[in-house]
Amino acid sequence: MLPAKYRIEGYQDVLHSVIPKYVRDDWVVYDIGGGKNPYVTIDMKSKLNLHIIGVDINENELNTAPLGVYDKKIVADITKYEGTCDGDLAVCLAVLEHVQNVEAALRGINSCLKRGGLCVIFVPSKNAIYAKINRILPQDLKKKILFSIFPNCCVG
Repeated sequence: MLPAKYRIEGYQDVLHSVIPKYVRDDWVVYDIGGGKNPYVTIDMKSKLNLHIIGVDINENELNTAPLGVYDKKIVADITKYEGTCDGDLAVCLAVLEHVQNVEAALRGINSCLKRGGLCVIFVPSKNAIYAKINRILPQDLKKKILFSIFPNCCVG
């Protein structure tokens, strides 16, 4: 019943309408927290000759990504990460709502980018029910719940 502009699903819109405007040939792209589901596909990587660096707190998630999508995998907490300032683009989708210190995470993301580098960040509403639950429940309990719903997922 709402007009179309109010029915846009934010995550899908960022994936399909926003990020493609900023990706360029031969760029170094950091995928922050993408783990097993990186933004860049193998097809996109080869078509645009991209160099993809995956940064995730969970090594199992990085290792479960499609083979060959990451040129480099970095297991690190983005709130404590100190990058090498070599990225042209950083993509950070639905990650910041999970960190305790957003300011530290933004410093970590920034440290991935060279001067003039771009960053696309998607953060779901902090008022969404899943975001509220995520902040309340302990990490171990969240993993148990996730595994009970999706038994084949890799929860490290």
